[in-house]
Amino acid sequence: MKLPVLLAAFLLLGSSCHQDFGDKLEGVIGAWETTDPRYTGKSFEITRENELMLGLGELGVETCSIEEVEVAGEPARRNYKLTYSTPEGDEAVFAFLVDPHGVIRFRNQDEVPWKRKVPPRP
Repeated sequence: MKLPVLLAAFLLLGSSCHQDFGDKLEGVIGAWETTDPRYTGKSFEITRENELMLGLGELGVETCSIEEVEVAGEPARRNYKLTYSTPEGDEAVFAFLVDPHGVIRFRNQDEVPWKRKVPPRP
Protein backbone atom coordinates (compact mmCIF):
# COMPACT_ATOMS: atom_id res chain seq x y z
CA MET A 1 0.00 0.00 0.00
CA LYS A 2 2.80 2.44 0.85
CA LEU A 3 4.72 1.68 -2.35
CA PRO A 4 2.00 2.94 -4.77
CA VAL A 5 1.58 6.11 -2.70
CA LEU A 6 5.33 6.74 -2.67
CA LEU A 7 5.59 6.00 -6.39
CA ALA A 8 2.73 8.37 -7.19
CA ALA A 9 4.30 11.13 -5.06
CA PHE A 10 7.67 10.61 -6.75
CA LEU A 11 6.14 10.79 -10.24
CA LEU A 12 4.17 13.91 -9.35
CA LEU A 13 7.25 15.60 -7.89
CA GLY A 14 9.40 14.60 -10.84
CA SER A 15 6.94 15.92 -13.40
CA SER A 16 6.68 19.29 -11.69
CA CYS A 17 10.46 19.79 -11.74
CA HIS A 18 10.60 19.95 -15.55
CA GLN A 19 9.02 23.15 -16.82
CA ASP A 20 7.87 23.60 -20.37
CA PHE A 21 9.21 26.86 -21.81
CA GLY A 22 7.92 26.06 -25.31
CA ASP A 23 5.73 29.15 -25.65
CA LYS A 24 8.45 31.52 -24.49
CA LEU A 25 11.16 29.89 -26.63
CA GLU A 26 9.14 29.20 -29.78
CA GLY A 27 10.76 31.99 -31.82
CA VAL A 28 14.33 30.97 -30.99
CA ILE A 29 14.20 27.16 -31.08
CA GLY A 30 16.75 25.83 -33.52
CA ALA A 31 20.47 25.85 -34.29
CA TRP A 32 22.26 29.19 -34.70
CA GLU A 33 25.62 30.17 -36.20
CA THR A 34 27.50 33.22 -37.38
CA THR A 35 29.77 33.86 -40.37
CA ASP A 36 32.09 35.98 -38.21
CA PRO A 37 35.54 34.34 -38.57
CA ARG A 38 36.23 34.76 -34.84
CA TYR A 39 33.55 32.12 -34.20
CA THR A 40 34.37 29.57 -36.87
CA GLY A 41 33.07 26.18 -35.73
CA LYS A 42 31.05 27.69 -32.89
CA SER A 43 27.26 27.48 -32.69
CA PHE A 44 24.42 27.01 -30.25
CA GLU A 45 21.07 25.29 -30.33
CA ILE A 46 17.96 25.84 -28.24
CA THR A 47 15.74 22.75 -28.19
CA ARG A 48 12.09 22.04 -27.46
CA GLU A 49 13.35 19.83 -24.63
CA ASN A 50 14.63 22.91 -22.72
CA GLU A 51 18.25 22.27 -23.62
CA LEU A 52 20.90 24.76 -24.61
CA MET A 53 23.56 23.01 -26.68
CA LEU A 54 26.76 25.00 -26.97
CA GLY A 55 28.90 24.09 -29.98
CA LEU A 56 32.45 24.70 -28.79
CA GLY A 57 34.28 23.85 -32.02
CA GLU A 58 37.05 21.30 -31.48
CA LEU A 59 36.01 20.92 -27.84
CA GLY A 60 32.69 19.36 -28.88
CA VAL A 61 29.19 20.18 -27.66
CA GLU A 62 28.16 21.01 -24.12
CA THR A 63 24.52 20.25 -23.36
CA CYS A 64 22.99 22.39 -20.63
CA SER A 65 19.55 22.35 -19.01
CA ILE A 66 17.47 25.53 -19.26
CA GLU A 67 16.03 26.24 -15.81
CA GLU A 68 14.35 29.63 -16.30
CA VAL A 69 13.33 31.85 -19.22
CA GLU A 70 12.62 35.58 -19.14
CA VAL A 71 11.35 37.40 -22.23
CA ALA A 72 10.82 41.16 -22.49
CA GLY A 73 10.24 43.69 -25.22
CA GLU A 74 8.09 44.02 -28.30
CA PRO A 75 7.59 41.09 -30.70
CA ALA A 76 9.91 42.68 -33.26
CA ARG A 77 12.71 43.22 -30.72
CA ARG A 78 12.70 40.68 -27.89
CA ASN A 79 15.22 40.35 -25.08
CA TYR A 80 15.79 36.81 -23.80
CA LYS A 81 17.49 35.72 -20.61
CA LEU A 82 17.97 31.97 -20.24
CA THR A 83 19.24 30.73 -16.90
CA TYR A 84 20.78 27.29 -17.33
CA SER A 85 22.69 24.60 -15.47
CA THR A 86 25.97 23.38 -16.88
CA PRO A 87 26.87 19.66 -16.88
CA GLU A 88 29.03 20.41 -13.82
CA GLY A 89 25.98 21.79 -11.97
CA ASP A 90 26.93 25.48 -12.16
CA GLU A 91 24.30 28.09 -12.98
CA ALA A 92 24.90 30.55 -15.82
CA VAL A 93 22.99 33.06 -17.95
CA PHE A 94 22.63 33.20 -21.75
CA ALA A 95 21.20 36.63 -22.64
CA PHE A 96 20.51 37.92 -26.13
CA LEU A 97 18.30 40.10 -28.30
CA VAL A 98 16.30 38.98 -31.34
CA ASP A 99 16.10 41.84 -33.84
CA PRO A 100 13.23 42.55 -36.29
CA HIS A 101 14.86 40.28 -38.92
CA GLY A 102 14.96 37.24 -36.63
CA VAL A 103 18.70 37.59 -36.04
CA ILE A 104 20.18 36.98 -32.59
CA ARG A 105 22.64 39.53 -31.22
CA PHE A 106 24.44 39.41 -27.90
CA ARG A 107 24.53 42.59 -25.85
CA ASN A 108 28.32 42.73 -25.71
CA GLN A 109 28.71 41.86 -29.43
CA ASP A 110 25.92 43.68 -31.25
CA GLU A 111 27.96 43.68 -34.46
CA VAL A 112 28.00 39.85 -34.64
CA PRO A 113 24.77 38.46 -36.17
CA TRP A 114 23.75 34.88 -35.36
CA LYS A 115 21.33 33.36 -37.85
CA ARG A 116 19.25 30.20 -37.68
CA LYS A 117 21.26 27.43 -39.31
CA VAL A 118 18.47 24.98 -39.99
CA PRO A 119 14.73 25.02 -39.44
CA PRO A 120 13.78 23.78 -35.98
CA ARG A 121 13.01 20.10 -35.60
CA PRO A 122 9.27 19.34 -35.28
